[in-house]
Amino acid sequence: MRHIGSRCRETRHVINIQHEDPLKLIQSLGDGYGADLVVDCTGVSKALRQSLELVRPNGRITKIGWGPQPLDFSLDPLVAKAVTLQGSFSHTYPTWERALGLLSTGQVNLGPVIGGMYPLDDWHEAFARMEEGQNVKSVLVV
Repeated sequence: MRHIGSRCRETRHVINIQHEDPLKLIQSLGDGYGADLVVDCTGVSKALRQSLELVRPNGRITKIGWGPQPLDFSLDPLVAKAVTLQGSFSHTYPTWERALGLLSTGQVNLGPVIGGMYPLDDWHEAFARMEEGQNVKSVLVV
């Protein structure tokens, strides 16, 4: 899931790429040049490549997700669009405080992200489901 901000309106969109084409949505907003900011929280190389397609010239990509995949594509679009690519270590107190605030006000729906809730004793199954791609996130319950 990536958060994509749009320069044209004071709105924000969260896109489920399983059901929506993010490039079509971004092109339909504003001047069609792309998003000012794309935040990649997936840790998947393919998502960074898509972020380069979605971001506007002189836009910004913030990469939060960690991933084991090597980049299998050129970063030339980054240079051609003069895009700023920044990493962000998300595990800081202010970040968690903000995230918890968004969750507590209902501004973020975790339903599509949480694939299952498992008793602590079933931790192995929970992790296996995530590794298999069946769950984005598994929750362990004590």
